[in-house]
Amino acid sequence: MAKRSAKFCEKAGCRGIIRDGVCSSCGPVKRGFAARPSAATRQRRGYDEDWLRVRRQFVAEATLKAAERGEWPKCGLCGEAITDLRGVHVDHIREFSGLNDPLRLDSENLQLAHSRCNLAKAGKNKQAR
Repeated sequence: MAKRSAKFCEKAGCRGIIRDGVCSSCGPVKRGFAARPSAATRQRRGYDEDWLRVRRQFVAEATLKAAERGEWPKCGLCGEAITDLRGVHVDHIREFSGLNDPLRLDSENLQLAHSRCNLAKAGKNKQAR
């Protein structure tokens, strides 16, 4: 079985290299990863193949509607134009509670957003704090 490629440790200030889940400087960085609910896979969090299909369709429709108006699609969070669709996020206006929540795949509950805006909304962007 082939080993995973090495990558740099993402811990602030660490200059180690991660191989097989172990950083050369700060040790086993992956220990307990699967046990943390916040670190569940994207599929367990509700972003499975069904979500990817709905997301692709939503981005295509929103982009087409904006193009018909002769505009770029707008970010639902800041209102600015989204000129680079490669990193566009599809944001749930109201959070969904699980795989069986109808809000998860409801296109009426979705909006396009800049990645920076969506990450700030989710509280994941350190600079937004």
